[in-house]
Amino acid sequence: MSSTSKYWLLIRLDVTGNSKIEKIAAAKAFFASMFPDVITTENLIDAHIQRQLVVNQASEVSTNNITVHPAELCLRCFISSVIEQVCIQLEINFGNNYGFTRRDLFPLVLNDVIERSTKQQQSFYTSVACEILQSYNPERGNLSTWTSKLVKQHRELKVFLIEHGIYLVTDWAILNDTNSEQLQRIFQEFHHLTQSEIRLAAILLESYHRIYRGSSVLTVLNY
Repeated sequence: MSSTSKYWLLIRLDVTGNSKIEKIAAAKAFFASMFPDVITTENLIDAHIQRQLVVNQASEVSTNNITVHPAELCLRCFISSVIEQVCIQLEINFGNNYGFTRRDLFPLVLNDVIERSTKQQQSFYTSVACEILQSYNPERGNLSTWTSKLVKQHRELKVFLIEHGIYLVTDWAILNDTNSEQLQRIFQEFHHLTQSEIRLAAILLESYHRIYRGSSVLTVLNY
């Protein structure tokens, strides 16, 4: 997949539970109209493109009697590719030892649907990709990192992994749960740091706790 095509190729499930690639024509046409130079040169700066797409989500077109946002379609295509890669990486890291494959993970998080029936539209169904996009702020980071974070903390995915004996401990969680005394003991007994290095580390940890504890930032954990 080229760097630009991820904005118009949607990764979705087929009837066998495998992922498949579907070209979204409305997304490709819109992307080409907004970023013609990117299409021809492949000079892709994701942060800039994603910021522009977020701004342009108010533009609407109609596809198969459903009102959609072409900029949103581009972003959802991009998100689908990241979700697929997260599932693949989890399989690579843990699947062999803990007895699962990417096909077990895909249905939990790779569930975006562009074309929906009227009944489905009225059921307030929201895919994981849409949930990610609704909470995304391009001023706070790139969409790839945001997607990876939210997929790994998705409730059904976390339950599945825990049932298979996997609990993803994060850097955020470790920092949040470690107090100054524990930090000093760890650095002294296991890393043999000097007293001045330990004091500096303790000051940094206390500063982190003052700034970030209780912040909404802690609800998104980076595995």
